[in-house]
Amino acid sequence: MREIGNLKQGTALSQNCRLVSGVHKEHGCLEKKPILVSTDLNEYLDWPEVGQVFRLECKVWHEKG
Repeated sequence: MREIGNLKQGTALSQNCRLVSGVHKEHGCLEKKPILVSTDLNEYLDWPEVGQVFRLECKVWHEKG
């Protein structure tokens, strides 16, 4: 899946890919959780009834105290 490999290089996503990111601050930590979902691999994967694939990241920054 080309989009996942090139995501950080700023390559445009296909129409079948969606990227959403949320930022949460709690207990002195800042969390950013981007999720990329796609249906581009449905034809490629040998997995019955696959609907979509995803990549979830979690980045955490701790406040200096």
